[in-house]
Amino acid sequence: MYKVLVTIEEVVREYRQMIFAIAIRIVRNEAAAEDVCQETFLKIWQALPHFSHRCPLARWIAIIARNTSISRLRRESRNRHVPLEDAPELADRGRDHAHRLEIQQLVDLLPEGQRRVVDLFYYQRWPVQEIAARLAIPNATVRGRLYYARRALAGGRMLQ
Repeated sequence: MYKVLVTIEEVVREYRQMIFAIAIRIVRNEAAAEDVCQETFLKIWQALPHFSHRCPLARWIAIIARNTSISRLRRESRNRHVPLEDAPELADRGRDHAHRLEIQQLVDLLPEGQRRVVDLFYYQRWPVQEIAARLAIPNATVRGRLYYARRALAGGRMLQ
């Protein structure tokens, strides 16, 4: 089987923005997102020799970034002491975070084409034309994938 050799420098150059976008979306703090990026690159560097090519490199890196971000949130929540008067507000934020994680899990179940378009359009805020150019597909295909992804997510079920 043909194996592509990838260096950590190439990974940093190519995926730095994607990793930061994932981290900031989850941890909601720029300094924490930068820390998550560093942790993510360290994990990638350690695991890169074992990358098996069973999934695309970008997907593998995104999973590492997401898991590292979630671990960071869990670590911070264990070390945080909250005054009793702030508890109701934090409960609301916890529900919001749980809702975001639920949505991300549903997005992860979308077919690859829909998932990429949803990520670029909603999370990275790319316009339809740039997504079409990047993925080398017509604008109408991008809009169609967004439509079917929204339909699947709104129903809480995945379309085949």
